[in-house]
Amino acid sequence: NARAELEALNNILSFTLDINDEINWEALKDTTSFTLEKPIAPKIEEPQTKEIPPKPHRTDEKYNIAPPNMPSERPMISDKIFKQKIGFIRSIFMKKAKKEEIIKEHFEAAKNKWDEEYKQLIEKHKEAQETSFTKDLLAWEEKKKTIEKYNAEQIKTTEEKIRTANNNHAELMKTYTEEKEQFYSQQNETNSAIDAQKHSYMACEPEAIIDYCDMVLANSIYPDFISRSWD
Repeated sequence: NARAELEALNNILSFTLDINDEINWEALKDTTSFTLEKPIAPKIEEPQTKEIPPKPHRTDEKYNIAPPNMPSERPMISDKIFKQKIGFIRSIFMKKAKKEEIIKEHFEAAKNKWDEEYKQLIEKHKEAQETSFTKDLLAWEEKKKTIEKYNAEQIKTTEEKIRTANNNHAELMKTYTEEKEQFYSQQNETNSAIDAQKHSYMACEPEAIIDYCDMVLANSIYPDFISRSWD
């Protein structure tokens, strides 16, 4: 009501005297920091390559196993079997030299047969080991090609990921840098304007004094029926 408004007007001066309406120029400045987080450099995992197994060599123990034993011992001329081939009756009437000749013939035949069978056993065993080595070597070469192809694809894919990630990071960094520079440029421009306004006010320039009064009025507390702006 009118009485309350009149009382408020009467108290303006006393209320204002208790408050320091001087403008704090530094408080007007923008001192905030740029809050946009800096983009983090990408971290790409190393390519998941496979290791090539050791190459087989003919000298490996696997391909140099001792040949199996013959099912029987190598014949000896002293073996009883060669005497038994003459027969007991014949041996009684046969001269010693003749008996020895016959025994030697049977022994040589048996020995030669045993030697030939042993030779074939050794050759067959050696051939089996050669075949095993050749088979393993071919399988290794094929596996090596497969792994090398796989590793090349993994490396290529990883390189593409790194290239894409680095390009994206570069774009993000460009945007970040531009926005940061713009932020502090605007901040410096605003704060420089405040310094210039303060300098003009301290130099008692009319316009600066008017602007200062406007700021004081805007920051002061008055009854609602009093305008804070003036011409």
